[in-house]
Formats: sequence, C-alpha cells, structure tokens
Amino acid sequence: MLRSLLAALCLCGTLLVPRAAAANTISPLGLWLSHDHQGVIAITSCGAGLCGHIAGVTLAHPTDPPPVDWRGQPLCGDPMIAASPVAGKPDQWHGKVTDPRDGSAWPATLTLANGKLRLHGYFAIPLLGETETWTRYNGPISAKCGFQAAARPESPAPPGTARYKPG
Repeated sequence: MLRSLLAALCLCGTLLVPRAAAANTISPLGLWLSHDHQGVIAITSCGAGLCGHIAGVTLAHPTDPPPVDWRGQPLCGDPMIAASPVAGKPDQWHGKVTDPRDGSAWPATLTLANGKLRLHGYFAIPLLGETETWTRYNGPISAKCGFQAAARPESPAPPGTARYKPG
C-alpha cells in the first residue's frame, strides 16, 4: 500500500514539474526593439500563437509625419509577424514575417532565449536566411508612433584623424 502511494506521488510530481517549469518561462509578449534600433514591435498572443505589429518607429524629428508602408498606409500598426508554437519547444514559434517596405512575406522562426527574441527569416530553407536579435523596449512611444532610440556609443576616431562635431 505504501509503495502504491509513493509511486502515485512520484508520478504526480513528474507531471507537475513540466507545468511549473513552463510557468517560469519568460513571455515573448510585449514590446521589442529591433536589432537596428529603428523600430519597436508589439508581440501579442493570437490564439495559441503569436502576432506582431509595428508599434513605433524612429523619427528624425518629433514633428515628422509617421512613415508609410509599401501601400502608402501609415507604418504604425502594420501586421508583421504571425507564428504558431513549435511542438516540444516552449520558447519557439514558426510562421511568417512580412517586410513592411515591400509587402513580401517570408518563413520565419522566433526563439526566446536569455531574455532576447531572435527572429530568423529565410527563403525556402533556414540555411538561406538571416537572424536578428531583439531586446525588450520599455520606453515611451508617441501617439504618432514615434520613439527616441537610445543614443549609441560613438566609435573612436581612427588614430591621426579628428571627428567633425558641428558647433
């Protein structure tokens, strides 16, 4: 009787551990800064998968009008990602990514690792692709879809040259 009870407890424990581990997984939902710091993508859940749309773009001046997509529509809100979970991989999704510049759609994989979101878009096979790494974005986005990208550190000037700084 005691052995049966212990066996049942062990079985319940093994069934609960994966759920507890899944509950501790960092969520991909939220705002992500693109690899080039030129855009912010909002990742939301849609059904069992993920959807992503453009939530912000860098503007040269705060008064600039928001940029437009390939159809001439405002870039802000453009759907960009539609992905479904990959079976057996709780931090990976597969679907498509749409290029807002020309409307072309490509197969893509999203992977959440070490608090960063990797987007791998490709042509035909994953080997023929490119990966971008996105980081969380916690800053403000204006009503016009604009945001200020963090200043990047300036690279040092090559020895023997001076850097022009407008006065």
